[in-house]
Amino acid sequence: MSNIYITIPDEELIKGCLKQEEKYFSMLYQKHYRKMFHLCKRYAINTEEAEDLAQEGFILVFKQLKKFEFRGSFEGWIRRIMVNNAINFIKDKKKLNFIESTDEELFQSDPEAFSVPNEEISEHISSESLLKIVSELPETYRMIFNLFAIDGFSHKEIAERLKIKESTSRANLTKARLKLKKSVEELLIKERANYA
Repeated sequence: MSNIYITIPDEELIKGCLKQEEKYFSMLYQKHYRKMFHLCKRYAINTEEAEDLAQEGFILVFKQLKKFEFRGSFEGWIRRIMVNNAINFIKDKKKLNFIESTDEELFQSDPEAFSVPNEEISEHISSESLLKIVSELPETYRMIFNLFAIDGFSHKEIAERLKIKESTSRANLTKARLKLKKSVEELLIKERANYA
């Protein structure tokens, strides 16, 4: 199949799927798979798990397609299904140990205040390296960081989905940012040594 599906509007593909025309399922899947796989990869521990999450997510998308009301972004609608599927998978398969603490020392330093300028980070660290650093976070930190910083959920929404307190979501995000800050700064030190 050619890449023509990329230029076909989602609305046309959805209507074809709703008529149960097989080729439209395939085109819709091909059009959105890559982005959704990368979304799943941020939540998964490895590529195989990300592929499983993406496959399960698309099964849910096709089952719920008739609920899409053609208001707002279809890609955004798919993203929500994929994220919710990833959350449910992780909650069902693994025991998540969230930090409940709101200790003072946790919030004394600004986790977003890097000791190097953002320009230097973007100049010397690739987006792939940054994603690798995020993927190496402990699972609970990674989940909260992804939900809040990348997928745009509020702490209230995260707390409701994960059945935790909002303060727990904030504490885990702070710890995630502190770990990311340390990892990014260590990587920059290595990069500087390579250029010295």
